[in-house]
Amino acid sequence: DTVVMTAEVEAIGQSVGRLSTAIAGIEQIDTHDEVAVKTRGLNTAVAAWAAQWEQTRKLATAFDAMGASDSTEAGRMSGDTARTLAVAIQAIEEQAFTDDRSRAATVYASARVILGASLLITALFAIGICLFVRRSVKTLADSAGQLRHGADEVLETARQVARAAQQLS
Repeated sequence: DTVVMTAEVEAIGQSVGRLSTAIAGIEQIDTHDEVAVKTRGLNTAVAAWAAQWEQTRKLATAFDAMGASDSTEAGRMSGDTARTLAVAIQAIEEQAFTDDRSRAATVYASARVILGASLLITALFAIGICLFVRRSVKTLADSAGQLRHGADEVLETARQVARAAQQLS
């Protein structure tokens, strides 16, 4: 029985150590004030439970079954408090995660709208430039045609002047 008792004591000690490490991790990374308060309460409840467990261990090691039973019952309130606080912390974190996910979805949707509007504005700007270039090309083509027509008239006039000059000579 002593071997079993020792193994149980070690397992519980390791569990308390892991729980204390997890609580310390929550305290370090969480930014919610409510979680900080509940984490301190959880730390206190775990410490109270561990102290009561130490008393229970001593009584159990001394084979005082009634004393160990009473001590276990006394530690139950600290365990229940720790459980309640842990559930409350979990609920707060779940709500924070849901809120963060909702905000991220809103930001993503806004970014998509802004990107779409930017693409639309860019496309309209490109269409405007294309229409301007097209109109400029047409204007230049019309001007080139008029210049060619004017040049043809000047050439014809020059020929007539040359013929008249030949007839006069």
